[in-house]
Amino acid sequence: PLSSSSSSPSSLYGSNDSYNKNMKANPQKKIQHLKKKNSKSLLSPKQLYLFFVLMGAGVLFPYNALLSSSDYFAQTHSEEADVAGQLAASCLTALLITTLMLLPLSSPSSSADGGKNNMVDILLNPWKSPSKRILTGFLLSTALLFLLSISLFYKKGNLSMTSLNIIASLFGIADAVSQSGLYVLAAKYHNPAFSAAVTLGCATSGLVVTVLSLITRAFFAHMIHNDNNNNDTENKNKEGGEEEESLRQG
Repeated sequence: PLSSSSSSPSSLYGSNDSYNKNMKANPQKKIQHLKKKNSKSLLSPKQLYLFFVLMGAGVLFPYNALLSSSDYFAQTHSEEADVAGQLAASCLTALLITTLMLLPLSSPSSSADGGKNNMVDILLNPWKSPSKRILTGFLLSTALLFLLSISLFYKKGNLSMTSLNIIASLFGIADAVSQSGLYVLAAKYHNPAFSAAVTLGCATSGLVVTVLSLITRAFFAHMIHNDNNNNDTENKNKEGGEEEESLRQG
């Protein structure tokens, strides 16, 4: 969220190569230039802090929501062993691998450094923008949530365990992609409070999803308890009626 009127590096130092050499030779000048550029942000520091908290919560919310639904999937796949463990393992494995692959891009300077004409740089070049990675991760998470909801609705929860593990892996990939961009974007402001705001948002997301999971679990447990009591009462009434009928006939 930077204004378009901020000075571009090329206007201050000539070509991009000159800018990169100047910045590498004078790291302090680079920090001062970035601070001057960020001072023209369209949002106030408080608004930016709230922005990063919300973005951090949004990054982890789909991931936490899927893992907190493991009780439901354990009921629909009672023949499977440790459904929650399978979903968590698929999600975390994909997240870790994707994070390691994007690690070269997870630094504030990666998007500003001059490109090297090698195959790795050519492949990673489209992903150097933190904003693009954030957008890609959020779009993928949204598409997966929609796909999962539609599939569960039409198949009435009868998704195969393989399909669930694939979806969990894709959630892990989406989470890693968006997080790799969000933390880099926060670091570009050279204010540790913004990176802390992202972490606070992630923690808040986990807390909210956990509380909602406990509430729904308690609610459905209460409903099941009431249903069992009603069934017991109906069975007792039925047995009492049958005994009365047999006495009358006797």
